[in-house]
Amino acid sequence: MSTFLEPQRCADDVTALKVMTEEMRPLLIGDGYQMFEVRAPESSGPPPHQHPWDESYVVLEGELWVSRGGEEATLQVGDAIRVPAGVVHSYRVRSDGARWLTTSSTPGGALDFFSDVDTASNGPGDVRALIEAAKRNRVEFADPALQ
Repeated sequence: MSTFLEPQRCADDVTALKVMTEEMRPLLIGDGYQMFEVRAPESSGPPPHQHPWDESYVVLEGELWVSRGGEEATLQVGDAIRVPAGVVHSYRVRSDGARWLTTSSTPGGALDFFSDVDTASNGPGDVRALIEAAKRNRVEFADPALQ
């Protein structure tokens, strides 16, 4: 048995799934988890929402503001936060060139949701595609106008 583990994927070698203005790169998909590298421009981020999978963020570059169940925190490089399944949350990128890891528990559906938005969307402003993909993938937005 080898004691050396070779990387499974390098983020720059993975085709990004486009979710509005964000790029989600699936790095590891395994039994019980999914891991994505996320890159997004400053001021971007989803509206408050919830879904049936746990999610965690680990900031690699830049700064990320996170709202989770009424609590708020600003995450910097090396900071991490967990969002349990079913908790309303949101985030905003606070610096240009931000990059973070998102992991989610399965059975969940993060990969299915991101893939659905990427396939259905006609570009970063296609809110209708986002709303319809959310409905198909058990993602619920807190704003009734987005239902």
